[in-house]
Amino acid sequence: MAFALLQSLPCIPEWQIFQSSVINTIEDNKLTFDAVEIRITAEVARQSGKAPGGSESALKSEEKWCNFHKAKSHNTSECRTLQSAEKGQRKKEKERHKDKGKEKEKANTAEQSSGSDSEEEQSHIALEHVHISKPLAKHIQAYLVSEPDKTKTTIIIDSGATSHM
Repeated sequence: MAFALLQSLPCIPEWQIFQSSVINTIEDNKLTFDAVEIRITAEVARQSGKAPGGSESALKSEEKWCNFHKAKSHNTSECRTLQSAEKGQRKKEKERHKDKGKEKEKANTAEQSSGSDSEEEQSHIALEHVHISKPLAKHIQAYLVSEPDKTKTTIIIDSGATSHM
């Protein structure tokens, strides 16, 4: 009956490991239905985070882990670095909200052509300086020149990087 009870457990790695550990640690003459039932009950309590009788959970302290520092010295909710960064971010957002109507920002601007044929064939030059390597510039130029279709084509190049001083 003990083996039937063990075989009825779910076929997931946690229970397969549990099953093999029970079979290998309990002596054959002591492998009874009651012994297996006690072990299964204890394992269910352990997996759900509740120790039987509460003795282990009363002594077990909460494990601390900070996702920002990747350390066990404190919890993420207690992280002073994150709290100060969030406080600074909220302060900046309030300042931005106050100054929103006063000054137009340079970012988020786009250039749109009127749609005439002569403008479609022209290339647009950005107002900001962009640094690219010579081989990349040659590849982009070759792509633009070799394009057989003369219909309107939009090419967006985004390096994903920004430069702030």
